[in-house]
Amino acid sequence: MSAVPDTTLPDLVAELVASRRAGGYRFKVQERVLRQFADHCRREGYPDGSITKEAAGGFLYGGHLRSSTVRRNELALRQLAGYAQAAGWDACTPAGRTQVRFRRQPPYVLADDEARRLFAAIDSQAMSCYSNKAMAGPVLFRVLHGAGLRVSEALSLSLADAGTRAGTLRIRDSKNGESRTVPVTSRLAATLEGYIAAAHPAPESSDYLFYSVAPAGRSASRPYTCGSAATWPTPASPTFRAGRTRTRCATASPSPTSGAGPHKARTWPRCCPTWRATWAMPTFAAPSTT
Repeated sequence: MSAVPDTTLPDLVAELVASRRAGGYRFKVQERVLRQFADHCRREGYPDGSITKEAAGGFLYGGHLRSSTVRRNELALRQLAGYAQAAGWDACTPAGRTQVRFRRQPPYVLADDEARRLFAAIDSQAMSCYSNKAMAGPVLFRVLHGAGLRVSEALSLSLADAGTRAGTLRIRDSKNGESRTVPVTSRLAATLEGYIAAAHPAPESSDYLFYSVAPAGRSASRPYTCGSAATWPTPASPTFRAGRTRTRCATASPSPTSGAGPHKARTWPRCCPTWRATWAMPTFAAPSTT
């Protein structure tokens, strides 16, 4: 095939990015990879009008990259090669044979006693004029438990999303940008209705369901920390599960390397990556706690 002399590789990349975005794709990561490839070809002196096997191989396999990164770059270059061939370029298509190893951690399922201990600790928080966690915490954790939501999804709920009469929660812009409606029990709906009446004396539909009165605002990591501290015992306890732990600092200072004093730490089961799956499990649903 004859090359198109008036089209450069950066121009071709820009045309491909524009066409993909016109079709509704974000194409941000792919754009960055393809622009890096165009810079690589310019530095190495490869001429426009073709994408050679040497150019693609030097870019993909020349550095010390993780297999997942190489695989991502291969897929981006395969799209560029197909677009270049359609434009009349002599383009080599990468094979895309890099194998990626996925590590999947099994979810940690709470036992009935752990679930009861969690809700007992959440419900016993003292009231404070600096925080509303004693009011919002018990309801927030019951929403996570009863609806199987991600923490970010629960914190993004507005008053308009809480259909207490219909017994539903509307989840907007969740993972992958999708929305869904989640049914809840009448018991949880009544709990939400009572919480809204107490926490929102002058409700606006756009208000967050779970808000914070603290100066630092809301934190998505707070439910993880609070849940871990309330649920799991210390390593000295005979019920501590060794082998499924992570070290989490209990104090922000002093640093363990500063030599400024003892650095307190506790170990918790590694449940954070699978928190939503843990809450969605029906095995530890305790009627007395919800």
